[in-house]
Amino acid sequence: MSITQTAVVKTSTTIKGKTLLAAVAVTAGQILYEITTTDGSESTFGLAQADVALNNIQSQVSGMALNPAAINQLVTAGTGLITVAASGLVAGARYVLSDTAGGLKPVADQDAGDNCVDVAIAMNATQLFVT
Repeated sequence: MSITQTAVVKTSTTIKGKTLLAAVAVTAGQILYEITTTDGSESTFGLAQADVALNNIQSQVSGMALNPAAINQLVTAGTGLITVAASGLVAGARYVLSDTAGGLKPVADQDAGDNCVDVAIAMNATQLFVT
């Protein structure tokens, strides 16, 4: 599955989102997680991934990036119904974190070394419900 960043759009006004600075360069459509400093005073977004060798914090999904951002620019992580121009979405299919930073893949494509972290369900060929 491949998501085209220029076609990632909020589908409804009921979508939930949180805006923080990007800790890394972000492309719209990538999956984000919140990074909080040890004292809790500051948060940024990083790219989530399911590689079991990485810290479990990267498995705590905040949502899908709704806009691109360079490091230290604002990016919004959205949850809810999001329209994407993606090839290969199958209605009713579950999508989980990929072991590639920021990526998604069908649950059937999980590797033995991946954490299975549910991220979205395809509502149809162009819309994901991101949890």
